[in-house]
Amino acid sequence: MNTKFSKWGFLFLLIVSSTGFTSCEKQETATASIEVVEKYTATQGTVTRFRPIDGAELKIYGPTGSSIEAILFTDAEGKTTFTYEYEAYLNCDVSYLGRVSEGNPVKFELGKTTSTTIILPE
Repeated sequence: MNTKFSKWGFLFLLIVSSTGFTSCEKQETATASIEVVEKYTATQGTVTRFRPIDGAELKIYGPTGSSIEAILFTDAEGKTTFTYEYEAYLNCDVSYLGRVSEGNPVKFELGKTTSTTIILPE
């Protein structure tokens, strides 16, 4: 009987210790830094440059049928960030003053911050 009890006790201890150590682990997340810019021509039409767009609306969404959807706005530097709990490629639509750029892929990698620049069409 002691042998039977020690086997069950060992099994119980093993289960408790294995779940106890993993439940406190910090979950890694994936963050994307997205910059929205527009192209313009400077210096009397000879130099092409990019300027950030403040207040552009971004809609981040997953594939058809998924429930992932977020609406974000860019800051004065034309940037915004979005954190996601999985590694994935999500789509991003951008709109600003009637101009739209749809279906831009945004990469999310666990434990990293990726950067994406979207050029808004004229």
